[in-house]
Amino acid sequence: MEWLLKNRNNWLIIILLLILVIATRDFLANILDKIWVKPFMSKMYISDVECTYNVQKTKVTSGVLASTLMRNSGSVISKFPLNPLTAYGLLAEKMMRENINGDLPSPDGPNSAWKFCADQNAFVVYLGIDFGHHLTMQHVSVECNENWGLEDFYLERKFKIIDGEEVIYKTVKERRHKWNMFLAEKNVRKELLDTGIIKAINIDGAPVSVFKSKELLDYYNHHKK
Repeated sequence: MEWLLKNRNNWLIIILLLILVIATRDFLANILDKIWVKPFMSKMYISDVECTYNVQKTKVTSGVLASTLMRNSGSVISKFPLNPLTAYGLLAEKMMRENINGDLPSPDGPNSAWKFCADQNAFVVYLGIDFGHHLTMQHVSVECNENWGLEDFYLERKFKIIDGEEVIYKTVKERRHKWNMFLAEKNVRKELLDTGIIKAINIDGAPVSVFKSKELLDYYNHHKK
């Protein structure tokens, strides 16, 4: 308490700065988009740059489990180049069948493997990582919402998709990276734990957590603005 009293002027400045950031966040997002995101992204994605996604060979960045499953005979890998999934079992083919269909599909949109999992109320399990920064399923709520009114939410990316002997050229949608600054991950993480939507434990120092898809999406779809 003594430290707070001695440094109260600094705290007042910090609080005022926070209020200013919150009050002007839309303005700051537009500035960021103009001076950094648009120039950078236009050079990397929007112009004539065509990215290559090889269904069987593109490096996995989501962990050892996904990489191992990809090598298993009978596994099915999504042809969608962003946030792809690997599936194994009775519903694997059906899960991936429509992934790149439609005009400008998105990673978590109506035809995505993530939406298929949500419709099946799939369990999402995290092993060895904290779920707070890896809630990919949350994006289904936005990308499958026809009334989502946020302008300039997506950018377009061109891909050459290689699946064995098959080559597909496809333009897809991706969320603009600038919107990630408004996810409020720590607050959402706390609320999901407090409400019991996500169950989390620690086993021998390794974090483990789990949730049901529909429970998470109900939280987002009915949450106050």
